Amino acid sequence: MKEKSNKNNEEKRLKEIDRQEYRERKKKSGNAGYLIKLFIIVFILTVVFSFFSNIAIEGAGTVVSIIIIAVIAVIGILFDIVGVSVTSADISPFNAMASRKIKGAKRGASLIKNADKVSSICNDVIGDMSGIISGSAGTALSVRLASVFENQIMQFVFPLLVTAAISTFVIAGKAAGKSFAIKHSNETVFFVAKFITFFRREK
Repeated sequence: MKEKSNKNNEEKRLKEIDRQEYRERKKKSGNAGYLIKLFIIVFILTVVFSFFSNIAIEGAGTVVSIIIIAVIAVIGILFDIVGVSVTSADISPFNAMASRKIKGAKRGASLIKNADKVSSICNDVIGDMSGIISGSAGTALSVRLASVFENQIMQFVFPLLVTAAISTFVIAGKAAGKSFAIKHSNETVFFVAKFITFFRREK
């Protein structure tokens, strides 16, 4: 009887090991598929948005072009704040609010549970993509403006100064945004959750 019980326990242990291995394989397979999809989406979006932003800037005046570049850069900074917030936020208050059926709480808890994917999309996809696009759009604008200079040195230096100014704005903005996101992570996640819930009802 004891031998039979030990045998059953051993079989259960082996089955549990098999289940764990299966879950690990499935998780790795899912992660690989997600990364491939992410790579394709990032590549396509970068090409499309770079193309249209450069066209818009070429056809727009100087002031409008600067506004377009600033908006693209600010979008990247805002999404960077969201990406940092979901990784820093505490899920406990959201679970407590969800139990009281507060609107946006479930969505906020879901964002925190999927912090790795949310952060990857916000920081690595939209955040970095915005930085690249604003930089390339700024270069296109600066080259156009530099053509008014007769001095060849200024034609060379001016685009560099504009690109440096845009990079400084983006980097400084992201640095300030990260500090804000860490200090106000829960508030930021809750705001984003309520904003998403306004357009898409919670389940």
